Amino acid sequence: MRTAFIEADYPKSTQLFGVGFKPAAITAFTRVPLEELTDRRVELALVETLFDQSFYETLPEKQSIAEIVAHTNSCLLKRFSCLYPVESQIIRAVDLICLSKGQLSLADVASDVCLCQRHFERKFKSVIGVSPKMFAKIFRFNNALQCMQKHQHADLLTIAVECGYYDRTHLTKDFKLLTGETPTGFRKKSIFYVRDEDNSCNFADY
Repeated sequence: MRTAFIEADYPKSTQLFGVGFKPAAITAFTRVPLEELTDRRVELALVETLFDQSFYETLPEKQSIAEIVAHTNSCLLKRFSCLYPVESQIIRAVDLICLSKGQLSLADVASDVCLCQRHFERKFKSVIGVSPKMFAKIFRFNNALQCMQKHQHADLLTIAVECGYYDRTHLTKDFKLLTGETPTGFRKKSIFYVRDEDNSCNFADY
């Protein structure tokens, strides 16, 4: 989990392969508090995580992405017999934040899952990797990004208010934090849509 924009420069020959988990799902495979991994690049072979040493030893033998995916799936499936229980209260909290698109009061979320505010924040950060406030901020930002993609010509103030921001300045602040760009600059540099031969517009995947 990351809480701010970073730039990474890799050689063109570099192949990247990633495994993404839904919020809290990775805790079924590891007891490491996720806040210890937030905003860090960690050699996972050096910490107790979902992949054991044998995974890394055999990974270089795989010649294609398909082989890497199959190898990774095999390792994860082997762990299914010894999964750790996932925090149901935090899963519920995540669902509430997501359903509200990051706009629900966190005090109400804590009350719904029957935790005091301090215990809720501590538990959430350990399981998700960031505080409930930061998680809601990221989700609210993602919602604003989708709105900008869907409503390409809408003014930013309208999008900001609709997505739960106080004003355009509030939206811009989060955009700079999470993308390194202003909303206007991000729109200009990003490919939000592509044109067919008949000149009609179709939104591209972002």
